[in-house]
Amino acid sequence: MSRIAYGTALHRGRQWSRRSALGGLLAVGACTQQQVERAVEAPTEASVRGRAPSGTVRLDERFLAAAGEGNGTLVFQGRSHPFRIVGSVMGPGGAASINAQGDVFNLARLSDFAGRYTQSSGQPGLTEPGVSELWLQNEAGVIMRLWARTSGVLLSLGRQEILILMV
Repeated sequence: MSRIAYGTALHRGRQWSRRSALGGLLAVGACTQQQVERAVEAPTEASVRGRAPSGTVRLDERFLAAAGEGNGTLVFQGRSHPFRIVGSVMGPGGAASINAQGDVFNLARLSDFAGRYTQSSGQPGLTEPGVSELWLQNEAGVIMRLWARTSGVLLSLGRQEILILMV
């Protein structure tokens, strides 16, 4: 859902260059069959039923072809935490911009927020402009439920991954 390859960001005192961001983007796309099978079990409303949100999130992403970059802000325990995003879609991609906001669940420690998130819409096809609901989950079990406004178009095989890097 985003791309950092054309900019730089500070991550825990380290500078992320285009080369390291590109490596992160490739790492997002490289996963084992077991990881793919686990990630296909996308979270739903039933996954968070009865749980209060741990925080809120707002993010902006831009896609060109199958790669994206963006940034966002997590509000957790009353404080704002900025982050950068590197992402990819499985498929040819397109040219699109995504603005999203929503709730974060299962976040007990700030350090659990960063990492690789997977969103599986299930059906391949063309994402057209409009508003949609997205569910993403990382390997630490943190779930994001987002309401996203998309402009432009993306052609995907029904799977998207993002890598969140805390700034």
